[in-house]
Amino acid sequence: QKGWAPSLARFFTAMLTFVHKFVPNYGIAILLLTIVMRGAMAPLMMGQMRSMKRMSELAPKVKAAQERFPDDRVKQQEAVMAVYQHAGVSPFSMFGGCLPMLFQLPVFVGFYSALQGSIQLRQQPFYGWIRDLSQPESLFVLPILDFHIRALPLLLGGAMVLQQRLTPTPNMDAAQARMM
Repeated sequence: QKGWAPSLARFFTAMLTFVHKFVPNYGIAILLLTIVMRGAMAPLMMGQMRSMKRMSELAPKVKAAQERFPDDRVKQQEAVMAVYQHAGVSPFSMFGGCLPMLFQLPVFVGFYSALQGSIQLRQQPFYGWIRDLSQPESLFVLPILDFHIRALPLLLGGAMVLQQRLTPTPNMDAAQARMM
């Protein structure tokens, strides 16, 4: 195979094996490796979040600048760039916007590939009802329907809803807020 993903997958598989030498549980080793990766990516994420916050604070001014010239796209763009320049914000800055995601994405894809193809995880228990890290977990099965109830996706969904409720969205209009 060619490209960066297999190389990163081999690197993360080696890192997982290395961490497992010190931590006897592969599940804990995965968690530790994830924490280290997120810590290493934290400066990029923080820069991205600061940039997104600045841009969201400028959104009303940008919208007003666009409304001044509803029929002239060139003047709209000039007005928007003037707002950015006056605020000292560059929409093309190196560590702003979505550019940090381009640095993070290959790392997370490589880590996912390492976990997906790692034979070491086969039949390795984690904790509680998670008995095999290479298989989807199942809390219990509804016998009549043969339907597996999986706790981790339910917990993830609940965490996402909670995070959405706790995250302020000052620039959202009422119709969009109701829909969300």
